[in-house]
Formats: sequence, structure tokens, C-alpha cells
Amino acid sequence: MKKAFILTFLIAVVLIVITFLYKNSGADNSQVVNVYSSRKEELVRTLFDEFTKNTGIKVRYIIDDYSQLLSRIENGAEADLLLTADALNLILAKKRGLLSQVDSEILKSVIPAKFRDSEDYWFGLTKRTRILVYNKESVNPKELSTYEDLANEKWKGKILVRSSTSPYNRSLIAFMIANNGFEKTKEWVSGIVSNMARKPSGGDTDQI
Repeated sequence: MKKAFILTFLIAVVLIVITFLYKNSGADNSQVVNVYSSRKEELVRTLFDEFTKNTGIKVRYIIDDYSQLLSRIENGAEADLLLTADALNLILAKKRGLLSQVDSEILKSVIPAKFRDSEDYWFGLTKRTRILVYNKESVNPKELSTYEDLANEKWKGKILVRSSTSPYNRSLIAFMIANNGFEKTKEWVSGIVSNMARKPSGGDTDQI
């Protein structure tokens, strides 16, 4: 319940700030916030409804795949706020010139510097916990103490993962490089590939 409240609060803060900026820029549609979200509708609809109830500001939102949303924005679609999973997606959107800087002391005060872009192009609202899912009847959890251990040959033919194009895996690899260096990470990735039970495909539920 606490986590849900925090997320509601942060999204409300972001929406209010965006609305404030547009209102003060002289935009005619200041009472409408256009949100592009790659998060499923059931995860954000209640938050948007609550925001509208409390402020009277309507939220017009489009739910789609991240890449499709970026294509829409690149083609001139009007988007005041982009909500997506994983900081990597936000970094890529910034590099493609699709984000604008937001000068907000409110956001800076409620979101620590390490969870936002250094130039204030994007702000993180939640953190992700990376977990390993295993069969308790055949795997000793004590043998799964680190991500590095997944490259051990004892897991030959037993590893299932999403595609390497998944932003989750790409950011995980970036994290490993930052902590262990490129060469060690390269060896680690090769070890995991050798241990795969099948070609990477599908989402999290498919792996389970």
C-alpha cells in the first residue's frame, strides 16, 4: 500500500508540474495532459482518474509499445509526458532528441539525484528489483547467490532468459560492465549463452 501511494504521489507531482509548465507557456489546452505510456492500462488508469478527480485536469493517454510511442513522437504527435519502464528507454529517448528539460524544484526535492537525469530530461518514479526464479524442488537457493554464478557450467542447459534486445537485459549488462568491467562481463555473457536451455524469447511469464 505504501509503495502504491508513493507511485501515485510521484506521478501526480509529474503531471502537475507538466500542466503548470504548459499553462504558463500560454498553451490553449492547459487543462489536458497528453500522456504516452508503455505501461499497461490497468497499472496507470486508476492513477490518472485520481489525478483528474483531485485537480479537474483531464489526462488523455495512449498505451502502446515503447518503440511505437517514440515513432509517434518523432512523427509529430503531441505528448506532454512519456511513461516507460527502465531508465535505458529514457536515455535512448533523450539521445534521439525526443525529451525536453524540466526545471522543477518540486521534482528535484522529491526525487534523489541518482534517480533522475543529470540534465533534468527525465525523472525516475520507481525502482526495479531483479530476481531469479527457480524450481524449489530441484534447485538449492544457496547456489544462486549472485548473477555471476549463472555462468557456472553447473547450470548447463538450465537457463532461460528474455531476448538480449530487452531493455531489462541491456541495462543489466550495463550494470555488470560498470561493476565488473567489460572483459569479465563478456566472459559472463558467454557463459550464460552456453547454459541456455533454448533460444531467448518471450517475456518474464514465458520464462517462468
